[in-house]
Amino acid sequence: MSVSHDNTGKGNAASWFLKFVVVHDLQTREKSYFICNKWLAIDKDDYSISRLIPVCGNAQKEEFSYLFEKNTKAKLSDGHMWFSIFARPAHSSFTRTDRLTCCFVLLLLSMLMNIMYYGEVNTAKKDGLVIGPLKITAEQVNIDFLIKKFFI
Repeated sequence: MSVSHDNTGKGNAASWFLKFVVVHDLQTREKSYFICNKWLAIDKDDYSISRLIPVCGNAQKEEFSYLFEKNTKAKLSDGHMWFSIFARPAHSSFTRTDRLTCCFVLLLLSMLMNIMYYGEVNTAKKDGLVIGPLKITAEQVNIDFLIKKFFI
């Protein structure tokens, strides 16, 4: 596949970063992937505004660098609640307002649980797992389990 542009535009608008192209044949329902991950610009990368991109095979789609970048971006932009407020994926119908609301609900519920159980560790039984300066009791594990089960 050949991809190029005429380099019109001012400043950064003249430079393009081409990540990949997916060509979907509607008659045969086949998809062809073309992975580029390069700039189409006269001022960046190798100073080229045209590329000849070969069809991507299964081995290229399963390379570590491609999968790492793809999964990291997907997990951070959609999977991490706090980070997803700023890096919301374009295809998601879950708006930034919805994400921000969920973050504040989680924050307020955490604060409420801390208020409810403040000082509870002092009255807890003395048995528990001691790792250096940390002490983990059965009550703490139960509270954490309840929070995750019902609120997250």
